[in-house]
Amino acid sequence: MKLALVTESPAHASGIADSTRALLAHLRELLEIELFVAPEDGGTSWDGFLLRSVRELRPRNFDRILYQLGDVAAHAFMVPVIGALGGTVAQHDWVLFDLAAAA
Repeated sequence: MKLALVTESPAHASGIADSTRALLAHLRELLEIELFVAPEDGGTSWDGFLLRSVRELRPRNFDRILYQLGDVAAHAFMVPVIGALGGTVAQHDWVLFDLAAAA
């Protein structure tokens, strides 16, 4: 199975980045994974993964798209992508006020 994981860049030190790192340690044993981040954060690497711009995400190349979404302004780039491409959202916060204000 091939997974597109849309997340924040590890440059935004946060609990969600830590959670994603922990999740990747297990998922990489089971799945083929590519990481997608905000356009301005693409082109770097994280724990052996190339971080690609979400603009490069082609849903037909993946079996599933998973978003790591929280109430963080830096996640605003995901809102239109979720609307356009769909997928599964792992929502880390009950209230998304800061995200909504930024989006």
